[in-house]
Amino acid sequence: FYLYEPVQLLSGDIVVPIHFYMWGEGLHAKCLVMEVRENTTTLGPPFWMLSMFNQQKQDERDKETHTRDLYLQMHVEHCRGLDYMEVHLPNPWRSQADGWVIHHIPITTFYDDISGNKGKRWNKHLCYYFNLAGLSSNVFNLDCNIHTLAASNVAGALELAEKITDQLKYFILWLAYDASLRAENLMMVVPFSSLGDSPIQAELANAPCPGLSLNPCQICPLSTPDKKSCRTQEYVLEFMGLNSNGTRVSLSFSCVTY
Repeated sequence: FYLYEPVQLLSGDIVVPIHFYMWGEGLHAKCLVMEVRENTTTLGPPFWMLSMFNQQKQDERDKETHTRDLYLQMHVEHCRGLDYMEVHLPNPWRSQADGWVIHHIPITTFYDDISGNKGKRWNKHLCYYFNLAGLSSNVFNLDCNIHTLAASNVAGALELAEKITDQLKYFILWLAYDASLRAENLMMVVPFSSLGDSPIQAELANAPCPGLSLNPCQICPLSTPDKKSCRTQEYVLEFMGLNSNGTRVSLSFSCVTY
């Protein structure tokens, strides 16, 4: 099954899967219901269903969900007035898969200076490494789950990241053996997130280093007149989004360029 491709159930209903996920030991899908009214086809609210297409008990909140609510984090003005998307059928990935099963492997990348505080001046060594995203905390930092991507004492963060990005694009689909299915499948590596300390994140995002900047955020109005004021209670509370009573307050965001 592929996203946005209509599927007819054994009951005769036609649904459109918009999201696949694992629940327990089975693969599930969140789908939109297709309804035909007076020769007009519309998509109803999404609901959860089993991969074998035995409909689950619906939650009351799912019944009231509207399609537009799925994109609350997106601003309509950023879509240039287009709040719809033309979907090509069949899904283009169907032809690329050519009958193979595609597994997506989300990874979390890290970037850090591994030279140590005393040796940074003379032996600065930068390293990219990764592990599988979604691992539990008790196995997240085990040596067997951490893999090195690149390391250099000459190249910078963006130079190393460029080579890693090129390789991810080159190996967009590659064959690997799945022991559980006892067959070869296509694998696709999906970078889930890129982590690092404040200096590293500032370098990757081309932003001021929060620990050294008087205006650490380019979106919210958080600022301080001097470095000494960063140690005051007022600045710390504003940084954490709290008032003097310790209650969380909403910040008024504005587009500010420093």
